[in-house]
Amino acid sequence: MIEKLYYFELYLLLAILLLTCIVGLSRWGVMARDERGLLYFFNFSFVITFSLIVLLKLHLGNLFLFPFYVVGEFALLMLVIFRKMKVKKAVYYWAGFLAIIMMAEGLYLLIAGQDVTKSIGKTISHIFVVLGLSWILLDRLFKAHNEKEERILPVYCLLLLYYVVSLFLFSVLGQFVVDLQGNYFFLLWGINNGLCILLYFISLIYFYRLH
Repeated sequence: MIEKLYYFELYLLLAILLLTCIVGLSRWGVMARDERGLLYFFNFSFVITFSLIVLLKLHLGNLFLFPFYVVGEFALLMLVIFRKMKVKKAVYYWAGFLAIIMMAEGLYLLIAGQDVTKSIGKTISHIFVVLGLSWILLDRLFKAHNEKEERILPVYCLLLLYYVVSLFLFSVLGQFVVDLQGNYFFLLWGINNGLCILLYFISLIYFYRLH
């Protein structure tokens, strides 16, 4: 039952994400830079998710995607966050250096035949994203902004919720579940996919209402 729910969520996630990307692209001309950055992130997520499903259907290994997924989402989201924070160029260079290290770690784990899903890079990536999103939300809570900026807050809130829960599920709880197989695997990823569906649905509504 849990396994069937997991695959249902996965297909529903992909469908909503595709709609989000299509509607977002149709609103490209009226988007601000941070909105376009989020759309890049959603398009990247669609490519990764679609590739994952295809590989699952073909009964092929998909762990080689993991380092690219971790580094890709880190780079795209930090780009959005840095633009909001208006940081200096040096910060971009340090973030790029960190991304290279995370990629190197992931590729090393793959070559060494170790569990790449338990890489330190994923934990570090999530921590930085959580801190950056927290700064964006706090900035908007204590400062006056226009109505258009306020409407995007639910998207940032859900992004933050997703990364906090994901950090707990796979970095904290994952340390106690040595081998994520069977119902444990489908339960944890089912919770993760459920949050993704909510995030993509709210983002879809936000993009649709852009004008």
